[in-house]
Amino acid sequence: MSIKLNKRICLNLGSHNKKLKGDYINVDALELDNVDYICNLIETPWNLVPNFGGRNNRVNEIEKEIGCPLAILEDNFADEILMIEVLEHISWRKTYAVLNECYRVLKPGGKLHIQVPDCGAMMMAWNDDLISDEVSHKDPNDTLRRMNEGKSWLINPDRWIMAFCGAQKHPFDSHLNIFTKENLEFHLSAAGFLFKQIEDPVMWKLKYNCFKPEK
Repeated sequence: MSIKLNKRICLNLGSHNKKLKGDYINVDALELDNVDYICNLIETPWNLVPNFGGRNNRVNEIEKEIGCPLAILEDNFADEILMIEVLEHISWRKTYAVLNECYRVLKPGGKLHIQVPDCGAMMMAWNDDLISDEVSHKDPNDTLRRMNEGKSWLINPDRWIMAFCGAQKHPFDSHLNIFTKENLEFHLSAAGFLFKQIEDPVMWKLKYNCFKPEK
């Protein structure tokens, strides 16, 4: 039975401590202060558990605004899903299951915004000898400046290895999958999404807006 909702549902999956503009519901496997619901994304269908222990707890406010409690998400439930730097932390064996769950949960016409490291570009950088510690690790503008000046060193070695292995700042910060443009698009197509790539001028990331087709 379909539930009539009072507002748009926008899920920020794998939110960790990201602070985003807009009224997103933060979902993560970790019980962090800004996380609204706890969920292990590899276990489908997704079961959202309220994080009442968070310092910035918003569960009651969210469910009052929506008009229903959140738990096992219904089909065609969400208007938008963000998965920014998340899918690479999920086992490559679970990629299709997780994208398929995104598709199930989204409404027809709903949008999935996904971002992962561009390991294809990183492999090309290695092959073309474009890696040097003279390039900033964190500042993409440094890479852009060097590209515009015709310099050959474009990727910091720490940035390069993080694309494949993760930053490893905590036990959950390792990568269990790698993506190239070709294999990410293959998985998105297999899950049923229409998609459009958002170009990343510094070649660090693969960014896509994906849509569940209207029925």
